[in-house]
Amino acid sequence: MPPKTLTTEIILENDLFRLKKDRLQKENGEIIEEYYTIDRPDVAIIVTITKDGRLVLLDQYRHPIKKSGIEVPAGHINKGEPIEEGAKRELLEETGYSAAKFTKIYENYASIGLLNQKLHFFLATEAEKNHDQNLDKDEELTVTLKTWEETEKLLVEGHIQDIDSVAAILLAKKYLQNPTGHP
Repeated sequence: MPPKTLTTEIILENDLFRLKKDRLQKENGEIIEEYYTIDRPDVAIIVTITKDGRLVLLDQYRHPIKKSGIEVPAGHINKGEPIEEGAKRELLEETGYSAAKFTKIYENYASIGLLNQKLHFFLATEAEKNHDQNLDKDEELTVTLKTWEETEKLLVEGHIQDIDSVAAILLAKKYLQNPTGHP
């Protein structure tokens, strides 16, 4: 049986997350005075393949690590927005690409001991650039196209350090090898 929540205090809340401190009571009566959780919006992570078979990747500056890194397109799903529509919106905003086919290939949680954020992995195929980027004010990124071979080399050499992107690429590769038996 899950612990009973006795009290919840919002420590910090902004557009990106809400940090909560819960006071819990376990089934045996023991009190847990401080259990912290972070509420974050769900995320769509999109492996995108162009009509000529190249992957759409981003070279994006990430302030927490003070450097740029290679990633696949991804972004938050707006409250009330259908997940696939959010994925299509994020792909278009970040890259200017849209895809003829969108397939959800997996979903899971980011870090179940701390976050309630769900990750939705998509494979977008037959993509083509048909718009300008429409970046958020805090985004600084460049779109780059790579073959599967080049992408796998970046992965193996540690140039793709975002674990969501690593997982997405590996899941997409597995899906493409066996579309009926994916995770």
